[in-house]
Amino acid sequence: MDNMAGAVGNQDRYGFNFNSSLSAEWRTNTGNGSSSSANDTGTSVSAGTWYKLRVVRTAAGVDYYINGSQVGSTVTKTLPDTALSFGFFVKTTTASARAVN
Repeated sequence: MDNMAGAVGNQDRYGFNFNSSLSAEWRTNTGNGSSSSANDTGTSVSAGTWYKLRVVRTAAGVDYYINGSQVGSTVTKTLPDTALSFGFFVKTTTASARAVN
């Protein structure tokens, strides 16, 4: 269902991911350790373009933003119920060099 689950297991998480084999768009990913949801954002990924990705957790749920605009509706299901640490995960499917700046 979502490519991030295979990469990090069924862990509590909020985040964005991109997998060109699934979609040409940024996807949101929310998981609570036993289930997860992934949704296309409507924002296509373009090489050489900077994106400001933001995740906001509120009492109502989780909101995702790209470049200051909310994408999708507030996520209210599959929410993590434990404390989370900040981090990021980068995985490539080719031997080509990649950089995170």
